[in-house]
Amino acid sequence: MKCLTDRQEIARAINFGKYPVICIDVETPVRDGVLQGDIVKVAAPNDRYPDNYICGHVMKFDDDDRYVIMPENVCLKEDFGYSDVVRMLGYAQAPMLHAGEDVVLIENAPKQRAARVRMMRVSDSVRDFVFPTCRLEDWRDE
Repeated sequence: MKCLTDRQEIARAINFGKYPVICIDVETPVRDGVLQGDIVKVAAPNDRYPDNYICGHVMKFDDDDRYVIMPENVCLKEDFGYSDVVRMLGYAQAPMLHAGEDVVLIENAPKQRAARVRMMRVSDSVRDFVFPTCRLEDWRDE
């Protein structure tokens, strides 16, 4: 695991656009044993749709020590309204992740007023229509 501790190193990783930056609140579960972080898009090209991507959240489950990207549930509905526009706005502003790409993950603990900045890598395998879409793996110097 690579954690960034030097303020200049953290600033370079977060501010210059070299890496997608995502965050997860590690103190406030959305339900028992489930932590949920930022919305992300994950590139999942295929033969029919080369620009295909999956929208989802960074998540961590109590029974698993790994971070994963869980896709949003997809369902058809009859109407379209305000909540749909707001949801689409979140997707539009979400960072795009690619297989094998390095990312910065900020583990935010707001009650403790602490944060840990980790370098991670998107798994080489990205699959659409499965849970999880991909994993975030510990980053290793090469």
